[in-house]
Amino acid sequence: MQGSHQIYNGTLQRKARWRMVRMTAVLLLLGLIQAGAQVAAQTVTISANKMPLEKVCKEIEKQTGYYFVYAKDLEKSQAVSVQLKNEELKAALNKVFDNSNLTYELVGKVVSVNTRRKAAPAQPKNESFVDTITLKGAVITEKGPLENVSISSTLSKRSTLTDVKGNYVLKGVIPGEEIIFSYVGYTTYRAKARSRELVVALEVADNELDKVVVKAYGTTTKRFTTGTIATVSGKDIENVPVQNPLLALTGRVPGIVITPLSGEASAPVKVEIRGRNSINPNFPSDPLYVIDGIPQTIMDLNNRKVEYMEPTMISSGLNQSDVYGLGGLSILFGLNPADIESIDVLQDAGATAVYGSRGANGVILITTRRGKGGGTRVTFGVSQGLTYVTKYYDMLNIKDYLQLRREAFANDGKTPSKIPGDPNYAPDLLLWDTTRNVNWQKYLYGNTGRYTRYNASLSGGNEMTNFRLSGGYSKTTDIKAVSGTNQSATFSFALDHKSANKKFTSQLTAMFVHSKTDAVLLSASYTLPPNAPDAMDSSGNLNYAAYEIAKVNFPFANLKKSNEGKNNQLQSSLDLGYLLFTGVSLVTSFKYTQSNNNSVSLVPIASKNPFSTTDQKGNNYTGNTRVSNFTVDPGITINKPVGNGAISARIGGTYQSNITQSLSINGSDYISDDLIGSLSNAPKTTTSERYGQYKYAGVYAMVNYDYAHKLFFDISARRDGSSRFGPGKQFGNFGAFGAAWIITEEEWARKAIPEFITLIKPSFNYGIVGTDGVGDYRYLSQWNSESNYTPLTNYNGLNPLVPQLQANQDFHWASSKQLSVNLLLDFWNRISVTANWWKNNTDNQLVQFPTGSFTGFDYVTANSPANVLNTGWALTLNATAIQRKDWRWQLNFQTSNSKNKLKSYPNLELSPYFTEYKIGASINDQYVYKFIGVNPQTGRFEFVDINKDGEVKTNSSVAPGTGDDDRYYTVNPIPDFQGSVRSTLRYKQVTLDLLFSCKRYWASTFLNGRIGLMQNISQYEFDHRWTTPGQITNVAKPTVSTLPSNQGDLQNSDGKFEKTNFIRLSSASIAYSIPPKTLKLAGLSSMTISLDANNLFLLTNFKGIDPELSWGGGSLPPSRTIALTLNCSF
Repeated sequence: MQGSHQIYNGTLQRKARWRMVRMTAVLLLLGLIQAGAQVAAQTVTISANKMPLEKVCKEIEKQTGYYFVYAKDLEKSQAVSVQLKNEELKAALNKVFDNSNLTYELVGKVVSVNTRRKAAPAQPKNESFVDTITLKGAVITEKGPLENVSISSTLSKRSTLTDVKGNYVLKGVIPGEEIIFSYVGYTTYRAKARSRELVVALEVADNELDKVVVKAYGTTTKRFTTGTIATVSGKDIENVPVQNPLLALTGRVPGIVITPLSGEASAPVKVEIRGRNSINPNFPSDPLYVIDGIPQTIMDLNNRKVEYMEPTMISSGLNQSDVYGLGGLSILFGLNPADIESIDVLQDAGATAVYGSRGANGVILITTRRGKGGGTRVTFGVSQGLTYVTKYYDMLNIKDYLQLRREAFANDGKTPSKIPGDPNYAPDLLLWDTTRNVNWQKYLYGNTGRYTRYNASLSGGNEMTNFRLSGGYSKTTDIKAVSGTNQSATFSFALDHKSANKKFTSQLTAMFVHSKTDAVLLSASYTLPPNAPDAMDSSGNLNYAAYEIAKVNFPFANLKKSNEGKNNQLQSSLDLGYLLFTGVSLVTSFKYTQSNNNSVSLVPIASKNPFSTTDQKGNNYTGNTRVSNFTVDPGITINKPVGNGAISARIGGTYQSNITQSLSINGSDYISDDLIGSLSNAPKTTTSERYGQYKYAGVYAMVNYDYAHKLFFDISARRDGSSRFGPGKQFGNFGAFGAAWIITEEEWARKAIPEFITLIKPSFNYGIVGTDGVGDYRYLSQWNSESNYTPLTNYNGLNPLVPQLQANQDFHWASSKQLSVNLLLDFWNRISVTANWWKNNTDNQLVQFPTGSFTGFDYVTANSPANVLNTGWALTLNATAIQRKDWRWQLNFQTSNSKNKLKSYPNLELSPYFTEYKIGASINDQYVYKFIGVNPQTGRFEFVDINKDGEVKTNSSVAPGTGDDDRYYTVNPIPDFQGSVRSTLRYKQVTLDLLFSCKRYWASTFLNGRIGLMQNISQYEFDHRWTTPGQITNVAKPTVSTLPSNQGDLQNSDGKFEKTNFIRLSSASIAYSIPPKTLKLAGLSSMTISLDANNLFLLTNFKGIDPELSWGGGSLPPSRTIALTLNCSF
């Protein structure tokens, strides 16, 4: 597209920004009124005269709620004399221990008491023999003892792990040497071995490097992992006003592309991690979703493409029936964001290999919140908001529209006619009211939608048992003329238990989600002439009469049609573990999910044309989809100190069985709308049924070795079996290896590297990942009583059967060789930079080879010799720009890019993809005509005639751009660049959170191949249309004539697309936390009030209303939701 055009009007931008500034200022002012209140400190009042230390500590426990832990054999009876009156806790503790031989450490609500450390004599460097000691102690947190803490010594190179009670014994320790205590999710603690006993209290990590990251069968941190895992905290998305958590990930995870199927809240969402690896466009490239360890597997019985520019299919989700008026149902629709603890995206072979073929396209792990000890806690949240359209197309008013139409007729030398059927028939010029001026966009999409969400939870427990119960409800109404609703209700339950001896552990999880969606799908009627008749007549019926008089097709029939979907989804799991002996446990898990979806689309007689003589009967389209998954995963885990490090391993197996079945019933010939909701009263019914069963089995082993907290090695191997392959081809062997090195933990590095560089960690992993994405039972002959969804006629009273596909038992696993190289840097413990580079080679591609019609089949499934190379990079920066008592400003920046190409394909010219792909080119490329512009003399569009034959046309039987095919130019829907910036600024009790996203890519514009017909166009096209010879422009002259078919088409050229850049304020939140002093008076433990919004503004060069919007065919225009949220707990 030539030139650039700023779609947002400058005046409107300034007004919108001013409104936002005023709103922000008001909210900040309200927050600052109370933000000056100081946090109330715990105070202590004690009068002690030679009182035993333990008694003094117990009195402090009563007054503050803190509790004390002591080193083993520590003398607790020593006398303490102290006078305290309303003394702050820390000052009180200082006075209690000031004149004793003891010291303390405060971690959370735990006070750890140790013998006061004495300086140890320096160790001779060249001494051949040094006395050693046995160091004993315990590791605790504010939640209690901590098991499997890694403990190592720096000089003697000894290591051990804590037991189930948090105790440890470390032999051979050199007095005075440094001991390192490390555990996932806690800040690493270093201490000198100055005595034989050492009790350590670990603090929960508050930095990005040491926060918990969920991986397969466990947890890790960014500091220790060898794979690429991106984590989004549940706190970051719980107030984002969406009903599908996947949509909240946009701009928060590098290397991931998220594409909604439509504007409907419940619609499926396509997620592609690190680009496309397969040349087969007929199967989704979605990742594996795992909720609390439960794989969300669905057999895709019915896939659909998103739009013209989307090269691959998208799963229909939980609706696999033929009734897809709502566009399917996303797996995660209705999942309560308040229940989510974290979402972790596993992106490379090192992170996903243990999931086998199920994780070939990446894995998204969703971990829900669980109960925590320390007393019963109740939380409650409510959110109310409004949704409205952010911008409408700038369409023509009636004056300009009529000028355009008359100009089109004049350009062709034609005269408008009143006679229906005449080639020059123009009712908009000669029959309809030429003073009428309707904005059809506002009529169809001008309502204000509403957003509502409630959630509550009850949690608590003790050292042995924790529980959590939660419930939630959400509802949105959309912005259409006939408003639809999206509702969901959730209930979840989590129970964790440990036996008294802490050898037996169990986790029970259950979640139920009920969702209901009803919607009216509106066609692209926004292009109607401004003077077209009303949609409804004075009686509230469809205004067919006015359109019938004009002999024009009625565009509003959908206003009387309905689409409703209901879904019940159950997620359940039971995890059991038993400690056989120190460091070795038996574990097993049982997972079961079930989904039952019912979709109904009604086409009542009231929606039909009453003037038609052939179509006067109603239809009921009903579909049902049932999905069930059962998974069992037994194994044995090992956690043992080895040398100067620790090894953790898991050996086990996985069995999964999935059944997906759909039933579609078409009830037709209804003569009354009173009965249209009943299939049993349908005069005629036809049915279509699909059934699929998928089984997966595998055995695996995964080993991690942590050497001295500086070298890390991961290795995994598995043997997968899939029911999608025939006998002898069902099993494949795959695995991965990874390593990481924290250079800054080396003694020589600490001396050589500047102090401001606090971490340097290169890592890599390499793996071979298998994929069985080929469809089910393609190796078996399949039969059906239908042909192209049409039932076959009985033959002599028998139901005939016809074969459905050409069976092939020789195709086998496809494989992808994946290499990932990573670098993690940290500066001043405040700025971290993560760089990732990947390279994936995928061969043995599973494809559908076309076969000659004489075989009776269109294709046969087989392995292709094609090799696809996928490379890319991602960069993430986290920084704490300001860290002070009252101020904290955190910044996050991320960007990524991925590219693929067909690296090789022997005998491509003999393959089914000869007309789609080129060796060395991207498999996402779309081949189109090259747009030159508008001929200055004729006013017609012109395109490059690459073969100079005088014609511009398409020949789909040859390679693009060869022979007589002129589609040599390419556009690619995959972004050249995408990124985001997040800013979180806190001042005392006020937090402002902003998320900006940006992208550069080919976007489809609104430009028409022909203007001047009986349909409205944009003001841009009107202002830039060709009117006089010699004019240079990119919009052709108006015409009512049919364009030549052999001179190209704008819709199939790069002129339809525009290289677009945009920056969007994707989400914003300003929150105020009530000060603790006020909370105490109200009997609350926390309360936060926030104003949350999405899609606040957009800056772009795009000629349209939104570059990410595929608007047309009924899709909703861009909208904005602003919600007020209250969260509290007590």
